[in-house]
Amino acid sequence: MDVPDLERWLERGTQQPLRATAELHANPLPPDLTRREHRVHTREEDLGAATRVAEGCGTVRLLKPDDVGWLTRLLRTVRALRAYSVRRQSFRSLLPSLASTAINGP
Repeated sequence: MDVPDLERWLERGTQQPLRATAELHANPLPPDLTRREHRVHTREEDLGAATRVAEGCGTVRLLKPDDVGWLTRLLRTVRALRAYSVRRQSFRSLLPSLASTAINGP
């Protein structure tokens, strides 16, 4: 995706659709390597015609306001707070084991 004049596009309120091209690739790396290295994405050098599954062109709207009713907004807020709480609790459960490992070694 290429935005020729990003500042101007942002000033106009981001309502103008942008032309975009997307490619979907199969991960060429084994799953255990991906997990072990905590890879969020695959390097472009590792992708090619052999790994390409699909591709397409079209338009996309970024930062488009989502004008929804109060009930939908309330439900989204509750879901976001719940997800935050669950993630924070799972992080807190790791702290004692991390502290123990740091003090006593692996």
